[in-house]
Amino acid sequence: WWTGIKKVKISTAIMAMVRTSCVIILLFYWLWGFNYKRPDVVRAMAADSPPLTVDGLFEELDFVTRKMDSLRRMVPEDLSHYPYSHVEEKILRSDLFKVMRFMGQDVFGRVRVRLLYPKGSLLHWSTAGVYLPFLTEGHIDPGLHGITWPFTITHEMAHGHGVTGEDSCNFWAFLACVNSENTVHQYSGYFGYWRYLCSNARLADPKRFQLYWDKLPDSILKDISEVVAYSERYPDILPVLRDLIYDNYLKSHGIPHGLKSYNQMIVSVHAWKETFGSIYLSEIDQSERPFLSQ
Repeated sequence: WWTGIKKVKISTAIMAMVRTSCVIILLFYWLWGFNYKRPDVVRAMAADSPPLTVDGLFEELDFVTRKMDSLRRMVPEDLSHYPYSHVEEKILRSDLFKVMRFMGQDVFGRVRVRLLYPKGSLLHWSTAGVYLPFLTEGHIDPGLHGITWPFTITHEMAHGHGVTGEDSCNFWAFLACVNSENTVHQYSGYFGYWRYLCSNARLADPKRFQLYWDKLPDSILKDISEVVAYSERYPDILPVLRDLIYDNYLKSHGIPHGLKSYNQMIVSVHAWKETFGSIYLSEIDQSERPFLSQ
């Protein structure tokens, strides 16, 4: 091998690398990347919605906390291990189809989501999951705490259906989970949304948030402590460089908020409530979807 490598000219090796890179980039856009130019129905809905006030943010946080507290009594005490299987994957896919079709999205097929071993492969880069267009499959890190699995899996499925924005995928994942008949999926959806609400509320009014945090139910405090402890098993690798690269990647593909776009799901959920009055499809008159005709 070494003898063969020494015979290869440097210029030949460089050209081979350039050609390979060009093929990879071309395939990325043909297989998935051009979806960045597709209209995003979630953002279109959010664009016409009034802004969410600080009081509105804390009201939403209180509402979600009460829902989580109620659901927590109906799910197993230990949620650290999620029983992922083809059956569970089918349920999550069906729930995602239901909410996306409600919004007039043409979804079909069977986007798969698999576990990417070894554990921590993604978490070391502060990433819970990734969609690989070359395989047409999503992947999540099995090192995640079980509570986060349904929300994260559905997020990656949404990518597989051409949704590029991280905020939009978070929105679809939340909506699919809370409209599920499975209480664990519901709790996972609320839990994922709740973490973004907490992050924004802490920045908006630290003192008010601390008062809220001090009154949290013990069960929710225990869950968030376990989830954080799970993620701390896999310390970040080059976090500054990672954030710089991914932030610029998102911005260069038409996502103006970059990494901050993950938090924009709060705006989308607020817009949905302003439009329909409820996050539950069963409570909505499905014949009235005015933004779809715009």
